[in-house]
Amino acid sequence: MTFDLLHLNGHDLRDMPLVDRRGILQAMIPAGGRIQFSEALPGTGAAVFHLIDQAGLEGMVSKRKDSVYRSGSSTAWLKIKSYAVDEYDLLGVEREPGKPAFALMGERGTGRYVGAAFITLNREMRERLWQRVQEYAGRAPNGMKRPATQWVKQGLIGRVKHLRGEEDLRHASLQDFERKTESWSEKGAVSALGNKTEAHPPMMHQVLKNEHFHGTWFGCASHSQRARAISRRRAADTVSLFVVGKPARP
Repeated sequence: MTFDLLHLNGHDLRDMPLVDRRGILQAMIPAGGRIQFSEALPGTGAAVFHLIDQAGLEGMVSKRKDSVYRSGSSTAWLKIKSYAVDEYDLLGVEREPGKPAFALMGERGTGRYVGAAFITLNREMRERLWQRVQEYAGRAPNGMKRPATQWVKQGLIGRVKHLRGEEDLRHASLQDFERKTESWSEKGAVSALGNKTEAHPPMMHQVLKNEHFHGTWFGCASHSQRARAISRRRAADTVSLFVVGKPARP
């Protein structure tokens, strides 16, 4: 899959507008071949992202059509990721001095290990989690050897925010947890995430309402600044949109 052309026959094309570079590239690639050209998607950013979310893809990339190519961070080439929030069995908690703590998660029903999630809970929630882990202390699942992990027996469920488009967890963080005998409302959960899909982080709505912009959202200050800077630009500054990722398995 090709999407940009930076050099051709000894000529540097990086100072050409993106739309021109892509035009040259598209003309070089025959239709129906093994090498494919990444087509841009028409429509507003919000409309395209809605389709991506419905298809279970991990996100989309956008580039300004008139942008020249520059290495490094840029507001002209951004990506928005689509996240979901789902429930998993808590298998254990991994804690090492000087390192972030992880919750090891398993598939509901089978206990199959699906990955680790950062523990980003507040102090009160972390202390309550560790208390529950000690109460439910158990043995390691078959085949798993992680010395720094306190394993737990069945009975704890974690609500995890993770990147869509993969069977196992990616870019995951533990949002909340409960015992199987509790409900989220009964235990006074700190997080109130609503339904299981969180495709649009709160600040992203500022970006989506501007039809000329789409980009990555990591929730950090630098990207917030990018969003504010781009939102001030004219809506006529359009972008090319590219879908990334693969459909999530049913």
